Amino acid sequence: MPPHLDADPQTALAKTRALEGLRDRLLLAVAGTLAAACSDATRPSPLPPQDGARTDAVSQEVSSEPSPPATSAPAPATPEPSSASVDPHSAQSHAATDPPVTPDLAPGCFVPRSGMRSTGTGGPAAAPPPSAFDKNGCLPSSMVSNGCCNGATAGPRFQGGACCYSFPKNAPCCGRPFLVGGEPHVAAVIRGRAWLDAAGPGASHIAHRLDAQALEDLAAGWLRDARLEHASIASFARFVMDLLALGAPADLVHAAGVAMLDEVEHARACFALGSRFLGEELAAGPLPVAAAAATRSFDEIVRSAVIEGCVGEAIAAHLASERLSAATDPEVQRALSRIAEDEARHAALAYRFVAWVLREGGEPARERVEGTFEEALSGYGAHTCSDLSRERRPWRAPFGLLDDEAERAATRAAIERVVRPAARALAVRRSTQAVS
Repeated sequence: MPPHLDADPQTALAKTRALEGLRDRLLLAVAGTLAAACSDATRPSPLPPQDGARTDAVSQEVSSEPSPPATSAPAPATPEPSSASVDPHSAQSHAATDPPVTPDLAPGCFVPRSGMRSTGTGGPAAAPPPSAFDKNGCLPSSMVSNGCCNGATAGPRFQGGACCYSFPKNAPCCGRPFLVGGEPHVAAVIRGRAWLDAAGPGASHIAHRLDAQALEDLAAGWLRDARLEHASIASFARFVMDLLALGAPADLVHAAGVAMLDEVEHARACFALGSRFLGEELAAGPLPVAAAAATRSFDEIVRSAVIEGCVGEAIAAHLASERLSAATDPEVQRALSRIAEDEARHAALAYRFVAWVLREGGEPARERVEGTFEEALSGYGAHTCSDLSRERRPWRAPFGLLDDEAERAATRAAIERVVRPAARALAVRRSTQAVS
């Protein structure tokens, strides 16, 4: 529930201070970046023209032609394997039993009878019962979510041999998503220990306290996080290239590289916890990144920074803090402590970058930044970063997961009390800096 409605005044005060601390951190990042502009006013801008031009990190030439269309539609999130059909000791059996992934599926479409809950279930957990599928092999929309873990709003529509769904526009993603053509991408979860350390999953010492349903639910939640943290590695890798393409200063490039390494450790920690609760060694499968290799336009770069960094990372930082405050399991506390701190730093980096764009880009950049913030925040209120269940699950909080209502409330609090004030500060400080 929101901090002002919390039943415990001490808890409410702690949550309020956490929100204020995150907000102040982002405001300082904005102020520090824009303040330097007063002493640097005569330096030529390194940014390219912003009338739809594309940046080119190799030739530094700028074309006024609009961006060409992608050569192929973004690949869908890879279907998840079913624990009933995958031999944990055989990669060949995984490839042979999973439905084929059609490379030219339209956004929001899935292979029939595949794991269409692309983020909600984690996997490889139990597949939906056969009775859940319709005659075309499609699940009802209430059981489907996308790579941002937003639930489907309509569907299924069976077209082109695929099950297609509508997803909410402009709803926030969980954390920093990896977006290609506006569609979030995550890797499948596969059996293996490539993302685990030598300790192994170690589920035995908690099994006596939790039943199978609770363990599977905890595994699904942490594997959802693992896939999102894994996708964030790709997001930061692309951000590094974006910064180089724009001629950004070394401190921003260095910070983005460090953030990418942070996400590697986050993904490892989350895969370890998911493996621990499910009692199996689990890792990330391949992530479809080929469609993200093309040079991006200035508008695309700014849009990604706002949506993935300024909004997504700020929400993620607050959610991690909320989850940490309720967690009692030591391994979970260690993971969330690092994640909460790192995500706050990553959000501050995004605001530093956007502030730098405003310093260098003038009025056209301001219009793009403000328009993207408005777009990103317009549809957040009705959605949650957790799975689609509304039932109360008291076993979650001690192990670092929130129920839907608590996560939805925390997301709203982060938007209203952190992201919106920081976005307003960008506009206010930009106008103040112009006068100085």
